Amino acid sequence: MLKTIEELKINGWKALIDSLGLAEATRFLLQYQKGSGNYTKERKKKVDNITIKGIVQQYKTE
Repeated sequence: MLKTIEELKINGWKALIDSLGLAEATRFLLQYQKGSGNYTKERKKKVDNITIKGIVQQYKTE
């Protein structure tokens, strides 16, 4: 059975502390930040015009 999000957070934090210790677990978590923007829309803009032919052509010129 799946854990609730709260249970997952608690168990994950405990696992990090058990594995790394409190200070290192904290340092680990501080490496991650909540992102901003809309990844799906931004990615779509970047890949909308990509074609197999374009990829092959780019590969040949490199």
